Amino acid sequence: MSLVVKTAQDPAALASAVRAEIRKIDPNLPIPAIRTMREIVSQTVAERRFQMALTLLFALAALCLVPSGSTAW
Repeated sequence: MSLVVKTAQDPAALASAVRAEIRKIDPNLPIPAIRTMREIVSQTVAERRFQMALTLLFALAALCLVPSGSTAW
């Protein structure tokens, strides 16, 4: 189960109030770690970001090797 709360305030400051309201509804319900949407999105795209950085690194290495002009033919 997921719960999304939109706020104009600092999300960390609102976390304890959200936990308290959930406990009022069901005290036995486990409450997982509360994360901001920014954290969720960052974690979701982290692998893709790493792949793009690695691709960029190899592309830059290839561009640095091109001027050496070594031909193996």
